[in-house]
Amino acid sequence: VTHIYPGLFAECEFLETLEIRSPTSFRIHGASFGNLVYISPLTNVQFASACRVTLDRDAFQCCPDLVCMFMPDAFYCVLEGGVRRAWSAHERCAASNNA
Repeated sequence: VTHIYPGLFAECEFLETLEIRSPTSFRIHGASFGNLVYISPLTNVQFASACRVTLDRDAFQCCPDLVCMFMPDAFYCVLEGGVRRAWSAHERCAASNNA
């Protein structure tokens, strides 16, 4: 898979909780997939403060063993063939921040 955006890569194979701070903290709960999590370091984007993005396993059933790129408003699972599936993260972030 070709990574278009530069950023921080971290292995998250079979991890229950993964927290990445670049540039804003993302806490991924129950992440159980054997590939890389991608955080975009775009400096001209303001992430939600302490946004905790919760990803359920159903979201990854469409794209196992792939690279997911976390963007300001969504995360993209990029298949090797170039096909993309996107999920909005606004609702998840709002719910986590209000909790």
